[in-house]
Amino acid sequence: MIRHLPFAIVTIFFVVMNYKLYQKDFKQTDTIGTPIPLEMVWNRMLRSPDESFLYMFQDKRRRGSLRWSAEAVEYDIEDEREKEYLAEGMVRNPANYIVEIRSGHLLLGQGHGTVNFDMSANFSTNNQWHTFELGLHQKPIRLQFVANSTNETLRVSWLNDDHRTEHNFTFDELKDPSMVATRLIGPLPLAQFAGGLLAGFGSGDNPHFNAMQLMKSGIKVEAFDDRLKIGHTSLRCYRVSVTLPDQRVANIYVSRIGEILRITLPDKIEIRNARLLLL
Repeated sequence: MIRHLPFAIVTIFFVVMNYKLYQKDFKQTDTIGTPIPLEMVWNRMLRSPDESFLYMFQDKRRRGSLRWSAEAVEYDIEDEREKEYLAEGMVRNPANYIVEIRSGHLLLGQGHGTVNFDMSANFSTNNQWHTFELGLHQKPIRLQFVANSTNETLRVSWLNDDHRTEHNFTFDELKDPSMVATRLIGPLPLAQFAGGLLAGFGSGDNPHFNAMQLMKSGIKVEAFDDRLKIGHTSLRCYRVSVTLPDQRVANIYVSRIGEILRITLPDKIEIRNARLLLL
C-alpha cells in the first residue's frame, strides 16, 4: 500500500492541475463580457508579432483595404556584455512604438471616387503619443496632417498639382472646431476634396455621419473579454467597445496576441482580417 502512495499522490496532483487548466482555458463562458483594462489590450496590439491585412465592407460590399502594423523601436545598447545575454530577435530595450496604416484605400459613394490613405503614430512605452501623421490622396489633391505633442501643434498641408498650401494650428486653437473648419474648408481646392470625402461618408448609405458632431463630442471606450464567432467555431478574444456621441457602438475584436480580427461599425460597416475570410 505504501509503495503505491507516491503514484497516487502524483496522479491526484495531475488530475487537480488539469481540472484547474480546464477551468481557466475552456470554461471561459463565465468571463464573457467581463471588463478588462483597456491598456492591457492596447499593449497586446503594440506587441503583436504580425501585421493585420484588413478588408473593409459596407452592407457586404467591399469598399477598401489597409495594412495595420505595430513595431517596437529600441534604444541602442553599447554594452557588449549586456548584448551577450539577449536572445536573438528580442526587443532588447524598447524606447517607443510605431503604429502604421499602409496601402489604405477607400471607395467612397457613387460618383465620389477613391481615397488612398496612410497613417503613422509614435508612442512612448508609457503610451504617451509623440507624433501623428495622416495622409490622404484623391487625385489631384494630396492632403496631410502632422501633429506633434511636444510642440502642441498641428500642420495641415495640401498639394493640388504644383500648388502647395499649408496651415498651422496650436492645440488651443483646435478647441474651436468652427474656426478650424473655416480656415481649412475655405480654399477651393480643399473644399472640393473635403466635399467629396464628407459626401461619400454622408451619402444615402450613411446618412447619420456628422463630422462636426464627432469633433465637438467625446467618446467612451471600454474593453471586455469576449468570443468571436468564426464559421462553426468561436475564438477567444478581446473586444474594445467604442460608444459614439450618438450612442451608437463600434466594436474592435482583437486576438490574444494583439492581432486585429474584426471591426464592426454603424451602418453595416465591417473591417475584417483577410485570414478570417478563408474560414
